[in-house]
Amino acid sequence: MLYRHSEVVIQTPKGLDVNKAHGLTTSACNAFYNNLQTLYDQHKYSLNHIWNLDEIGVQAWWQLGAKVLAKRGTNTIYDIIPKFWEWLTINCVVNVTGDILLRFYIFKGEWLRNDYIQFCKPRTYMAIQKKAWMISFLFKEFLFFSKRSIPRGISFTNKHLLIQDGHNSHVTLEAIEQAHEFGLNMVTLPTHTCHALQPFDVSCFKPFKTTFRKEKYVAMSKSNYMELDKITFNWVGWLGLGQINHGTKH
Repeated sequence: MLYRHSEVVIQTPKGLDVNKAHGLTTSACNAFYNNLQTLYDQHKYSLNHIWNLDEIGVQAWWQLGAKVLAKRGTNTIYDIIPKFWEWLTINCVVNVTGDILLRFYIFKGEWLRNDYIQFCKPRTYMAIQKKAWMISFLFKEFLFFSKRSIPRGISFTNKHLLIQDGHNSHVTLEAIEQAHEFGLNMVTLPTHTCHALQPFDVSCFKPFKTTFRKEKYVAMSKSNYMELDKITFNWVGWLGLGQINHGTKH
């Protein structure tokens, strides 16, 4: 059959969560894009006024291991598993032209130190939370810092658009009211569709994860596989974010 039909190939399907399979429907996508078109027709956003928000969680623990060279015939290669469980959530906002608005880091812990982001670029902000998760209070702070970071300002006569997922911390009444006061229109992606519709998930986070994993192992080897402090861990995350910036420029 394959010989007679050259347009047909055999592929192995990737696993897809049942909720994602049911969420990515034609009606859900049409409703989202119709809403997006209505806002665009009303406000005529310039390209540098359309922002995409997404977040990614990373950990300092051992993952899969790095690729190494070994003598042919070697049966077993070991890698040291460090004894630490540092977590970090990175929230990033990028516009259509590839400009990064800000980086918002959420560290796991209870006490905040100013030197955690000492090596990062300007417009980098940090917060602390027991599980390194985004919560409604931190999202309000995130919106405030976003307003401060917009180069040419934001107001009712100079509106911006923020496209984001529908995480419960993003769609509270307080967050919506605050965004409205700023002149920021927020649009949420349909539930369980980020794997297909979220630009970060589709094109940007893969190079970030690749660079993060590589730089993490470099940092771990330099520390003799002892605990990575938050300063070093965040530096590794910042190097990975450089790949997001590079990816959006292309």
